[in-house]
Amino acid sequence: MGIKAVIFDMDGLLFDTESLYIGESKKIVESMGHHIPDAVYLDCVGASHPRTREILIENLGGDFPLEEWEKRIHHQVIEHLETRGVDKKSGVDGILSALKAQHIPMAVASSTRRKNVEGLLKLGGIRDYFDYLVCGDEVKHSKPDPEIFLKAAGALEIKPANCLVFEDSFQGIRAANAAGMRPVMIPDLKQPDSEISGLCFRVCDSLLTAENLLSELLS
Repeated sequence: MGIKAVIFDMDGLLFDTESLYIGESKKIVESMGHHIPDAVYLDCVGASHPRTREILIENLGGDFPLEEWEKRIHHQVIEHLETRGVDKKSGVDGILSALKAQHIPMAVASSTRRKNVEGLLKLGGIRDYFDYLVCGDEVKHSKPDPEIFLKAAGALEIKPANCLVFEDSFQGIRAANAAGMRPVMIPDLKQPDSEISGLCFRVCDSLLTAENLLSELLS
C-alpha cells in the first residue's frame, strides 16, 4: 500500500482527554449561569483553540466571559492531570511500539497548542516515539483545512499519498482526506456518519484493531 509514515491526532485518539475537556467545560459553563446543548461541545472536538472560542461565542453570546472560562478550564484540567495522570486510549503503547520496531516515521498533528501537546505526550510517556509535532498554534488554518497534515508530511519528508493518518474527529478526517492521505478513524465521542465513512480509508473500533490493520498494510 506504500505506507511510509503514520500521523496521529492526539486528544481523543492517544489520550482520553476529549471527554475530560467537555465534562469540565460543561460544569464551568453551567456554574456561570449558561447552558448549551451537548452537540455544541461535540462541535468543539478537533477544533483549534480560536475556533473553539468562536463556537462558544456563537452559542453563548459576545458577553460570555471567555477569559474567565479559559482560566477555570485550564486550572481544572491541569489539576485533574496532576492528581490522576493522563489516561491513554487502548492500544496506544502497542501500536507505537510496533511502528517503531519497523522504523516507520511518526508525527503528531494536533489542533492543541504545542505547550499542551508536549506536556501531555511527556506525561503519557510517549513523546520519544514521534519524530515531529505540528500543533494548532503553528498553522494558519485549522482542521478541516489540510495544512496541518501537509506540514507534518513535509517535516517527515514523505509524500502525502504515502501517509496513514489516525484520527477520531470529523474535522480531522476531512483534513486528512483533503491532504490526499489515507485517513483511519478511531471513533471517540462521535461515530462516523455516511459522509465521514466515505472519506475514510478504514474505520477501526480502537487502536488495538488498528494495529492488526497495520500488520496487513506493512507486510
